[in-house]
Amino acid sequence: MREFGRLNQSLLSPLVAFCAAWLLGAVVSQYHLLAAQSDWSDDMLMVVLAVPIAFFAGGLIGEGAALRLAGTKAEPAELAPSTLLLRRILVVFLVLGLLELAHQFVKIGGIPLLSPEGNTLRFDQGGPTIVLTDLLTVAAIVALVKPRNPLARESRFELAVAVIALTGFALQAGRGSIILPVVVATAARWLYWGRPRAPVLSAAALLTFLAVVFGFYLRTRQNPYNPFEAELYGEVLPDIPFFLQPLVPLHLAISTNFLALQGLVSYFPTSAPFAGGAFDAVGLNNIFSGARNVSDVSAGLTPPWVTSTVAGPLWADGGFAALVPGVAMTGFASAGAFAMSRRTRSLRWSMIAGYLLFLALFGIYTNLWTQQIDWLLVVPLLLAVGAIAEDPASPPGLTGWAWVRIRRMIGRGDNNPERAERSRRPLGRKSRLAIGLASIGLGILVVLAVSGLAIQRLIPEPYPLFSTIRLPDSVEGAAAILTDSDLPQDNEQLRWVVPAAGSVHVYSLQPAAAAKTTRRSPAIADPGAPGTTAYDVGKRADWRSMALFAFQERGSSLSIRISPTAVGEAPPVDVLVPNSAAPTGATRDLMVATWNGTVPDLFVLTRGRPNSRPVLEIRSGESDFRAQLFITRLPFRGLETEQWSVDVGQISTLPRDSDGRTVKGTRPDLLLVHHDPAKEHSDVHVLLGESGFQWEAFQRDLDGPGSVPAGTAFVLGSTLGATAVYEVQRQGPSGPQLKVFGLTSPAGFR
Repeated sequence: MREFGRLNQSLLSPLVAFCAAWLLGAVVSQYHLLAAQSDWSDDMLMVVLAVPIAFFAGGLIGEGAALRLAGTKAEPAELAPSTLLLRRILVVFLVLGLLELAHQFVKIGGIPLLSPEGNTLRFDQGGPTIVLTDLLTVAAIVALVKPRNPLARESRFELAVAVIALTGFALQAGRGSIILPVVVATAARWLYWGRPRAPVLSAAALLTFLAVVFGFYLRTRQNPYNPFEAELYGEVLPDIPFFLQPLVPLHLAISTNFLALQGLVSYFPTSAPFAGGAFDAVGLNNIFSGARNVSDVSAGLTPPWVTSTVAGPLWADGGFAALVPGVAMTGFASAGAFAMSRRTRSLRWSMIAGYLLFLALFGIYTNLWTQQIDWLLVVPLLLAVGAIAEDPASPPGLTGWAWVRIRRMIGRGDNNPERAERSRRPLGRKSRLAIGLASIGLGILVVLAVSGLAIQRLIPEPYPLFSTIRLPDSVEGAAAILTDSDLPQDNEQLRWVVPAAGSVHVYSLQPAAAAKTTRRSPAIADPGAPGTTAYDVGKRADWRSMALFAFQERGSSLSIRISPTAVGEAPPVDVLVPNSAAPTGATRDLMVATWNGTVPDLFVLTRGRPNSRPVLEIRSGESDFRAQLFITRLPFRGLETEQWSVDVGQISTLPRDSDGRTVKGTRPDLLLVHHDPAKEHSDVHVLLGESGFQWEAFQRDLDGPGSVPAGTAFVLGSTLGATAVYEVQRQGPSGPQLKVFGLTSPAGFR
C-alpha cells in the first residue's frame, strides 16, 4: 500500500481534500451562531459519518480502476505550442457559447449584470440550449491550463479566450460560473505543471477570503431588516469580538448547509416519504417530468437555507439506499480521475481531475453531480480537446482511438503508424494494488450499506396503525362520520349520523375505552331530505351537549340548523345566509371549527375541478356565518372527492420552524388524506392554519393500503392523548370497522 500512500499524499487528492473538508464542516457546525441551529439527532450523525466513508470507499474503487487502466506510471510529455487546430476549436467553442448567452439574454429580456432586476433575472435563464454555455467553461479551462506561462507573449491568444469567456459568465451575474474555470484551472495546473509558488497560493487564498467576507457583508447590509440579517446584526455579531467577525461568513457558508441537511434528515421519511429519485433527477428535468428540486422542500423547513450538501437530495430520494451508492459514485469518479492524472501525467486527465475535484469539494455546499449535470458534457470535451492539445497530429487515448476508427469508417484509412499502433495498445496489466483497493472499497460499501439500511429500518416511515376496532352495524348506513375539530388531544369520541324517517340520530363511541359502549342521541329533526344534507359537530359555549350542524344548499342561500344532541337542552337554531352555487364540476365540503373567538366558524371548501385550485373560505360564527373571516386557494390542484378526504381541526405537536420555535398556534389545520388505489399506501398531508394553509407541515404515508372500500371516511381523532387519523370503513369485510393511525407521539406519563 506504499504506492497508494504516495499517490494520495497530495492535497489535491479527493480522498484527502473532500474527507477533510467534510469532517471540518461537521465540526464547525457544532458551534451554533443562529437560533435555528440545534444539536444533531442520532440519524443526522449517522448520515454525516456515512458520507466521507462512502466517498472514501468509492474513491478506493476508482483509484484501483485507474491504476488498472493506466498501467505503468508515465512521465509528463513536453507540450508543443498551441496549434492552429486547437485555437480554431477554442474559437468555435467561444463563439457558440457567446451566441447562446445572447440567446439567453434575449429570452429573459435583459443582461442580468447590467439590469436593475439582475438578481432575479438571472434565475430565469434555462432551457435545453443553455448547455452550450458549457463550451465557454471548456474553452476557459483549456486556455488557462495549456500554456506553461499564461502571461507570456505566445500565450496571449489563450489568455484572451479565457478573459472573453469569463466576461461572458460575468454578464450572467453569477459567481459560480466564474469561480469554476479559475479554480479548476488552478488545480489542473498544479497537477500538470507542478505546485504554484507559495506566495502565489497565499495571495490567491487571501484574495478569495477577502472577496467572500466583503461580498457577504455587502449583501447582508442591503437588507438589514430581513429575519436572518436582523438576527445577524442584532444578536450574533454583537457577541463576537471584532477580530473574529471576518470568520463569520465562512462559518455560515459551511454550517448552514449542514443545517439544511439536518432539516431534510428529520423530514424524510418521518414527515414525508422518500421521493424515489425525483430530487436527483432535477438536472434532467427536461426529460423527467416528475423531477423536483430539493431546495423547494428546504425552503419550507430551514428558510432561507436551502443548499443541503451533496447528501441532501440523495437522502431525500431514498435514505441510505440512495446516499451510500450515490456518494460512492462521486468518490469513484473524482478519485479515479485524480489517479489517472497522477499515473499518466497528461494534460487531459489533469484538467478532468481538477474539474471533478471541484465538483466533489462543492459537495460541502450542494450536489452538482445531480442538480447541475453539466459534467456529463464538460468531461468528454476536456478529454477530447485535451488530447488534441497534447498532440494534434496523433491524439492519445480515446480521442486517438476514435479518430483512427472514424477514418477507417469513411474509407480513408490511417497513414500514421504510430497513431494506429497506439490505438491497439492493451489496457494496463492487473496489479495487486488495483485489485486490493477495489476489494477494500467494495467491502466498506457493503458494510456501510447494510448498516445504513438496518439503521433506516428504525426510522418510522408510514404512520403506524395503532388499532383496528369493530364498529356497530349502524355505521353502515351513516350519512356522515364526525369528530369534534376543536379538541386536538382529547378528540377520542367518534360520532356518526344515521337518518331515521325525517329525523336523525347521532351515535357516539369512545374507541380507547375498554368497554366499547355506543350512545345514541334522541331523534333530531332533519331540515332536509336524506342525502341532501351535510353534517358536522361542534361545541357551543352556551350548551352542555355537543351541537349538530346540518347544512343544506338551496340555490342562492345556505340553510343551517344547529341542534343540541341532549334532550330538551335548547331549541334548534336556524340560520339562513347568502350562498353562491358551486361551479360546474366542483363539490363543496361544509365543516365547522373555531378559527378565532369562542364560537365555531364555518369552513367552506370548494374543490374537485382538475384544472383549478380548491378555494377555502371561512365564515364567522359570531356573525351567524354572514361575515367572511378568510379566503384562500390551497396549494393543490383538484382534490377530487373520489381520492381525497378532508377534515379540519387542531393538530398538536407539529414540527418546529427555522427559528426553533413550534409552528403550532391556535388556528385549526387542514387534514388531507389521499387514497389512490394505484399507490401502496394512503398518505396524509397537513396544511397549517397558521400559514394560511399554504405551508404543508408534513406529508407521510399511513400504514394502510391506498385502495380503500367505497364510503370510507378519514377524520381527525386522538389516541393516548395524541392526534390520530380515524379511518372508518362503513363496509368492511366483517362489517364496519375503525382503523386508528397515530399522527403524533403519545402523551407521556405524569
